[in-house]
Amino acid sequence: MRIKTIIILVFFFCVTQAGFAENAKQTAPRPEIKIIESAYTFKTIAEGEEIIHDFTFKNTGTALLDILKVRPG
Repeated sequence: MRIKTIIILVFFFCVTQAGFAENAKQTAPRPEIKIIESAYTFKTIAEGEEIIHDFTFKNTGTALLDILKVRPG
């Protein structure tokens, strides 16, 4: 009888811990990026002409957004 009680207590402990871990994942602060303009069509340009265009984005998350690497493509 004592073994059954211990097994039941361990089971309920594991179940409640899994629930707490799931709640912690949902409430943990995390960055989230929102791209305002993801594409831009450049006009025809002459060879050697420099074109500059700024793409805008916003951090809509609750944590700091670090942009570590940017690749054109």
